[in-house]
Amino acid sequence: MTPLDHLNAAIANAGGIFAFARKLGITHQAVYHWKRRGWVPLERAVEIEQHFHVPAGSLIKPLLREALARTAEGVL
Repeated sequence: MTPLDHLNAAIANAGGIFAFARKLGITHQAVYHWKRRGWVPLERAVEIEQHFHVPAGSLIKPLLREALARTAEGVL
């Protein structure tokens, strides 16, 4: 699944884009921007995970997810 698929799942869990945006305290236009872009900013991904139980890592830009995974491998 892509970050967009996971974002759509979170939106569905919220009951739609307007309810999703309201819960996050943002505009629905911001949500549409994320949908067009295909991923969510990291800070918002963490917030979405807390509210809608969709893993933050599944919502962020794929290149960022890969970089974080490489960093985590280097630490362990």
